[in-house]
Amino acid sequence: MPWVILAFVNTALDGAGNILDGHMSNRYFRNPWTLLFFFGILDVFLLPILFLFRLPQAIGLSQLALFMLIGALNATVLALYYLALQEDDTSIVSSLFSLGKVTVPVFAFFIVGERLHLSQYIAFMVVVVCSSALAMHTLKGKVTISKAFVLMLGASLMNSLIGVLYKFSLERVDWVTSFTYVTIFSAGSVFVISLFRVKAIRTHWVTAKQHARTLIAISLMGWVASLCGTAALSVASVTVVKGIFATQPLFVIAYTWMFQRRWPHLFKENMTRGHILKKGILFAIIILTLVFIVRE
Repeated sequence: MPWVILAFVNTALDGAGNILDGHMSNRYFRNPWTLLFFFGILDVFLLPILFLFRLPQAIGLSQLALFMLIGALNATVLALYYLALQEDDTSIVSSLFSLGKVTVPVFAFFIVGERLHLSQYIAFMVVVVCSSALAMHTLKGKVTISKAFVLMLGASLMNSLIGVLYKFSLERVDWVTSFTYVTIFSAGSVFVISLFRVKAIRTHWVTAKQHARTLIAISLMGWVASLCGTAALSVASVTVVKGIFATQPLFVIAYTWMFQRRWPHLFKENMTRGHILKKGILFAIIILTLVFIVRE
């Protein structure tokens, strides 16, 4: 199943992107819309590469409205995600995207008519419980939930709706068309918000030029990851593909373990024995549930 490879390539690249996203948002771009503005420019400039292989189709007004909605939701999700990266470990933030997984089969059932086995629905609940546990922290004997949990709860719910709407669009147009219009309207939404952030963008322009290589690398990884994810969604169940995306925090942990000593400044990850044990157990449970989720 080639789509499985594409889904995992998406997840692996996004895991690396999560680390660099956290580094940039924590150290240089505290305002998420400023960072998104620069990424929006890069994403639009990368689109002509795709057009070398295929041009997007012409679309009607109803499809245009759909892509505008997906683009606006996507921009909002990214803003909440960058704010969450400032509140908790990168792997935990990426895992919290799983909070919305329980709504994927609900949206998929009503919008594109997907039906799953009972075991798959139960597996999604397990993923949500494990993700919630990851966001819980003990402070002076009290159990608290990080602000990242609240931010990512909203982001993950919107992200799940995006996935199903994306699948809905892919049943009507090819994946190149969907990817093109979503990229344009996502960037457009960011640019509209940026009109109210002109001063902040000017302030960070020099910083953006100083870290241009990193921004371009993040944008390239995100662009290729989105391409692979869109291609996978075009041929496979949205619920199953989203289930594979739940392995993303495992890649974050793996990259941290392999490269933290060489580039310690890039990582925001608690790698003490207790935290690694907790994350390892919960991530392992999430992986085991994928055995049920990916079964069609």
